Amino acid sequence: MRIQYQGVDVQKNVFKVFDLLDGIYDLEYDHNRMPFIWTTQRFQATLSNIQTVNIRVQSPIDNIIYINGLKFTLLPNVITNITITELQQASKLLAFIEKTFLPDNINDSRQLGVIIHMITVDGTNIF
Repeated sequence: MRIQYQGVDVQKNVFKVFDLLDGIYDLEYDHNRMPFIWTTQRFQATLSNIQTVNIRVQSPIDNIIYINGLKFTLLPNVITNITITELQQASKLLAFIEKTFLPDNINDSRQLGVIIHMITVDGTNIF
């Protein structure tokens, strides 16, 4: 799975890129047919000329996520909106989840991080 955004800031004449490729699984749907993506314990995106990233995540357990060195506490089954600003000079968005989650399904052997419900890049919803 890959989530990619490309845009142009006409005022600054720069090309903007957000490319989340490492550390995510395939798209899934909940009982209301709303899409979501599970991550691994670590995930990262490549950035170019991006200022703000907003990620809406959920963890089934008490957890902590670190994004570019910032620490966010996640309560079980509570959707948390995380906004990372001032990314103009950053080339990567690096995330680490403190504890992995093991699904109850015996056919699913993945060690999961968090669920991503939404990603917004510089005000544009990309997932």
